Amino acid sequence: MKNTRKTVSVILTASMLMSLCACQDKSADEVLDLAEDVANYTCDMDYKKLSKLTEDGDEKLEERFESIEEDDFKKAIAATLEFEFAEDSLEKDGKTGYTVEVTFTYVDYEEVMDESGITSLSDWEDALDDCDELVEETITLEFEKDGSDILFVNIDDLEDLFKYYDEDIIGSVLEDGDAAAEPVVDDDADIVDGDDAEPTATATPTPAPSATPTPAPTSSSWDNANYPDPADYFVQDQCYLLPETNILFTAPATLSTISGPEAGDDFFMLTALWEYSMNEAFSIMEGAHVSCTGDSALQFRDSMADTYASTVTSYQSHTMEYIDLEIAGDTYECALATITTESGETVYVLVAMIGNDDCYYMLLATSSNMDNINELPSYFSRVG
Repeated sequence: MKNTRKTVSVILTASMLMSLCACQDKSADEVLDLAEDVANYTCDMDYKKLSKLTEDGDEKLEERFESIEEDDFKKAIAATLEFEFAEDSLEKDGKTGYTVEVTFTYVDYEEVMDESGITSLSDWEDALDDCDELVEETITLEFEKDGSDILFVNIDDLEDLFKYYDEDIIGSVLEDGDAAAEPVVDDDADIVDGDDAEPTATATPTPAPSATPTPAPTSSSWDNANYPDPADYFVQDQCYLLPETNILFTAPATLSTISGPEAGDDFFMLTALWEYSMNEAFSIMEGAHVSCTGDSALQFRDSMADTYASTVTSYQSHTMEYIDLEIAGDTYECALATITTESGETVYVLVAMIGNDDCYYMLLATSSNMDNINELPSYFSRVG
């Protein structure tokens, strides 16, 4: 969803123009430029740039931005934020002050939350995109001239645009959907396989980490004639065959939510939550057509683990190590970052490159429970 941002150019009234000219005020254009910058940085949730326009910033607004950035459902709401202002709303306020009115709008997410049938992030984004109901907030931006500088002095008023920052959007949306928040394994799910007959496969709930992993479907259940390019093979919502490999991902029934690719997608990406938190999640993303054990893939693995670790909420420090995990019958060396947060909590980030000599997929997981990390291999098996 793209933001539409526009400035309504209105010629200043004669009385205002004469007033500004009489005072020989050369700051009016600069104030209007700053007002537009404030509005743009707000829509981008760019706190660093916003705070540079102020004297002391606003910690509460920064907290709102950080909270929203950690939650894709809230980020989807923020992505609908737009603004409009008229240049003729510029007014002098005393000898050194100025004000400009800016009208912000964003999709009325509460209306969308009442809809049924939303069971994934993509459903939520589509519903927001289709919603015509908007929330409108007009904020009077205040500026003060301080020597040669002009400062934005009421940054705290922007907090009202992000009231949803501490709401449980994910939980409310998925609990109100027609489908259960936890995916239910359908023992009779159909396999999409072009013009061939539609066989069935049984998906087994994920065992405990110490239990035997889910067995791979037999070749009689999976006609793998199109391998190594079985792009059309998947059991809807539950099992996914990674294109150009014979690695099968089976979603356990214990997941809170999962969003995977659909037949015909050009790019494979799957995301899932163990709990209603982006810090309890994992993803499988299509990588490059190079060996999963090659130098470029492993260098990217290490870089991603190091970078992603620093994005964990309240990050303080982290250490790196390498562990071996057996996934779909092959042993992969994985990068594991152990993060310590400011509150003393431990969070783990694991990155693995899985696949074959021709391509790799990046498996990225983050959790405060190492059992979740250790359980990941049981989600994978091989076909054919």
